[in-house]
Amino acid sequence: MKTDTSDVQYFYNWSRDYWIELSRSSVGKISHALNFGLWTPDTANLYEAQRRFWKKIVSLFGQLPEEAQGLEIGCGIGGFAVKLATEKNVNLTCLDVMPEHLAIAQQHAKHQGVDTQIDFQPGNAISVPCEDKTFDFAYCIESSFHYPDKQKFLKEVYRVLKSNCIFILADMTCENNALVKFKKGNYFPSHAEIQTEIEKAGFHILKQMNIGAQVFESLKNHIKRYNNGGQRNKLEKYWELVLHNYTQLFKQNQMEYEIFQLGKKSYPL
Repeated sequence: MKTDTSDVQYFYNWSRDYWIELSRSSVGKISHALNFGLWTPDTANLYEAQRRFWKKIVSLFGQLPEEAQGLEIGCGIGGFAVKLATEKNVNLTCLDVMPEHLAIAQQHAKHQGVDTQIDFQPGNAISVPCEDKTFDFAYCIESSFHYPDKQKFLKEVYRVLKSNCIFILADMTCENNALVKFKKGNYFPSHAEIQTEIEKAGFHILKQMNIGAQVFESLKNHIKRYNNGGQRNKLEKYWELVLHNYTQLFKQNQMEYEIFQLGKKSYPL
């Protein structure tokens, strides 16, 4: 089983600082998020899109118990977790394969005064370092496309999640990976494939949403504006090409951004 994460680590070390700058607010505030966001016609920038996306995901958790124990797989630099711990009375275990991400996330949590609520740990999605039935909720945001073994990942989440609890999975799907221009470290499942893997792992699909229309083209345009059409460096060119590719695939019904609200089999329907 492939567990080498060197491609992923190289990729994020190369592009992380660009995304930190790309997702600043209109007054320069850092979002501490690395996701594509959720865009509407009046969304001014990626910072706002990421905040809107956060609200959408949190709404899918429903009513969490007091001091709920949550798990984030692929926490990045901590923006989602810190905001969740700040605004909700929850405790979190957050896993990432990147030591650099964990250090930034921990510093951010400390600065926001929620470091005692969040345990940032080095961890791999296919071997979660936690006991069975530990968590009241779990989520994985725009990270699972890096995981070659989707079934192992989903079974691990199922194992550590308590009965009658929610898991939110948000990520891209692709019907034909041969059309993806940049594939290294990426393992996009088709819609049918991820749905099969979800059900095989034991989860119910409680809700499924397609949000590609509110993601790809708006982010592509934001990146183009940010890069300002000038003398672009290799990293800026790369991200323009990536989002152009994803936008074209979305328009051809070959790519989608999907959010799944999942529950264990005992979840009351």
